[in-house]
Amino acid sequence: MSKKKDYTNAINFFMRNKYGGYMEVLFSSILSNLLDPEVRFGGHGEVLKALGNKIFNEELELKDGTLDSEFDLGAAGRIDIYFQNPRVELGFEVKINDDSARNDDAGGVPQLIRYAQAIKVRAERSGKRWALMFVPPTAQSSVCAEEFLTALERYPKNLFLWPWKAPVTGHQYAKYGSIEEILRGIYKQADVGDAFSHSPQDWLCGSLIKYIPELVAQDPGRFPVKADFMKMGDKGRLYLKLLEHYKRYPSSSHTVVGIPFGREQERSEFKNNCMFRIRTTKSYYRGKDEKVANLPDSDVVVELWPEVYAEISEQLDDLRKEYALSPGVADYHLDELGNIPVICVTLDNKIANSFDTFIKKWDKILEKGFVAAAQKVSK
Repeated sequence: MSKKKDYTNAINFFMRNKYGGYMEVLFSSILSNLLDPEVRFGGHGEVLKALGNKIFNEELELKDGTLDSEFDLGAAGRIDIYFQNPRVELGFEVKINDDSARNDDAGGVPQLIRYAQAIKVRAERSGKRWALMFVPPTAQSSVCAEEFLTALERYPKNLFLWPWKAPVTGHQYAKYGSIEEILRGIYKQADVGDAFSHSPQDWLCGSLIKYIPELVAQDPGRFPVKADFMKMGDKGRLYLKLLEHYKRYPSSSHTVVGIPFGREQERSEFKNNCMFRIRTTKSYYRGKDEKVANLPDSDVVVELWPEVYAEISEQLDDLRKEYALSPGVADYHLDELGNIPVICVTLDNKIANSFDTFIKKWDKILEKGFVAAAQKVSK
């Protein structure tokens, strides 16, 4: 087994997986620890063994294996959880709602297909068997299901659905049941009401068993999504063109769409590889009933990093001579805290009329500025 952090430390335990929204971080971290044979609070790998035995139809050997969180698959990206031993390679990609399900790279390749191909190459190189488990809220999660079925066409024998909650009725793709079912089968005494009456892992599993139905029932639905911009008609043209160009789509739990720099193999640690952000709402708000009032009128506001804007302000001035975009205005990122400085530039909706020529120049300027700013920070 590989040497790991001390996961008896509560902070390490619940923040083992660090990428994504806080709910995805929390649930991915808990699942990592439940699967990891080295983490005694997680049950010594009983969940992993129970699942692995079903997938590979043989006893899953844990002794010579390693389980890693946010495992680096190279150009494909980082997968949430990854187990490997001398005989198998097994990956887990975790979702806790439909919002984060669609994650194409700059070339338009879906996340599950990238991960499956990378695991396949790794496994075939050493003559191993392999599988990729997709972990959505339920088998009925619509966007997750769409992404799964797209990837399943390419990898019908190695891609499996393992939802958090059991389907209401039998589901043809969730043939290994759900996380909830496996937990109930292994931890029959799990009781969140009396937290530590049995063991820490019973408390942990009991907590999950109790909370998973609440997770599935949640509908963030607060901030605008693609459908809202489609309803705007001509006023939403520039938004839709930008979303289609970057293959990035709004999440109902976020106020912006982050646009990454380059492809996965070019990934930069600077600003977590986020080149800029597109605002999808006028302001931050708490209630769903405030969404309509905060829908953008038509023009698109983008958030630029101050370090990047400093590198490209002159080029943007030149671009402004050809296209209708505003000078940069100092502001703060739209979130609950509102304490991250940004420079906002507004793109007039009329840019949609000459989008193809505009976007080539825009991308070239932003990419050069991002690289220059990243290089300065790294020195």
